[in-house]
Amino acid sequence: MEAAGALLMSSTYFRGWQVRTDGAAQPSVPNGLINIAVPVGDHRVEVWWGPSTPRCIAVDKAGG
Repeated sequence: MEAAGALLMSSTYFRGWQVRTDGAAQPSVPNGLINIAVPVGDHRVEVWWGPSTPRCIAVDKAGG
């Protein structure tokens, strides 16, 4: 990045999304999509959907 900006993913935001930039956890801004602040420079951004309380309850009630 030549200037600080944001990475906007075209995935709907749900609780449980995890974001790391250069190995450090960071929040994703829940604005309907996944919005990740990225500072100036070269970075590795990782995004994955991990467990969340609502998701764990739903799986438990479904017998999974």
